[in-house]
Amino acid sequence: MQEATRHFQLAIPAQADDLRFASDKHPVSGEYSLTLEFTTTPMGLQAFLNSSHLPQPEPDDDAQPIDQYASCGLTDGDFNRPAYADEERQSSIYVRRLAVDRANPARPRAIVEATDT
Repeated sequence: MQEATRHFQLAIPAQADDLRFASDKHPVSGEYSLTLEFTTTPMGLQAFLNSSHLPQPEPDDDAQPIDQYASCGLTDGDFNRPAYADEERQSSIYVRRLAVDRANPARPRAIVEATDT
């Protein structure tokens, strides 16, 4: 997991718990993929966003359903009030997407999906 989080420039907050992940590195092309899910404190979430240079998540009714993250054992019903942030840098070799559930304001849940382009 450290290799993939370093590759995608993600800094898991020290306050993170209930951490789940699925990562892969293609044996031929060397492309990475990562799905990461954790709960944290509001300060931990903000530290994660800042240190990982991710935008603030916003509600989005047109976003894809959460069941796209089934590799972490999550289903669509697992998120109650999701907010989303997509980050696609033209100069970057990867895309990162973030979903945050703040149904429990004291312990927001975050899912990050990152893939090489």
